[in-house]
Amino acid sequence: MRTETKIARVQDAPDRAAYWAHVGMRGKARGILKEARDLAAAARKELDAQREQLQAAQEAVTAELARLDEAAR
Repeated sequence: MRTETKIARVQDAPDRAAYWAHVGMRGKARGILKEARDLAAAARKELDAQREQLQAAQEAVTAELARLDEAAR
């Protein structure tokens, strides 16, 4: 499941859970909220990994720019 989809499901979870709790299915509501909690944790891990990759790429670009600037002198 894509990260964006996970985030959207987490955002929709409170409303979905409230509906199921309202119609008397508290167990289903709890399941929805637990799934949302797990999806949020997974999305957070994925975003952290992407952030690390982006930071490494940014550092590589900065180093290459510094090398080119030094070579131009």
